[in-house]
Amino acid sequence: MKMKIREYQESDRTAFVELMEHLMDYIVSIDDLKRTRRMPEFGESYVQRTLQKVAENNGIIYVAELDSELVGVVVGTIPEQSKEDLLEHVPSKFGEVLEIKSWIQRQGRWNHADEQAGRILQREQLQHLRSWGLISQQKCSSPIQQAGLRR
Repeated sequence: MKMKIREYQESDRTAFVELMEHLMDYIVSIDDLKRTRRMPEFGESYVQRTLQKVAENNGIIYVAELDSELVGVVVGTIPEQSKEDLLEHVPSKFGEVLEIKSWIQRQGRWNHADEQAGRILQREQLQHLRSWGLISQQKCSSPIQQAGLRR
């Protein structure tokens, strides 16, 4: 079982939608205030908006495959600063990681993938951002750790 990382293709769309739906289900499950929900149309709508952001903002999506099954995704963009941003910030380029998620289905249930997929996806996205001259060569901690997400 070797993990393969490659760029997103339109043929990945169904699996990408499913991954985002499972991510949202997880977010709903940890929402103590019960203010978050996932409606049936969420996955397709979210993926469409994400693909549009990627197309408009020099973005790229990498997917992780395990045994020909899509098990992870990382989405990154390099947006231009708006006129409003320039009122507050020095003109510069920056990269954003919009999503990083990996799931593996085992025994009919979705589980967090081992951290290998997340680390590999993160490394690919960082290499893309570095190719634009946006990130120093310093080692970065996991965005998941930075966000303090619970598992």
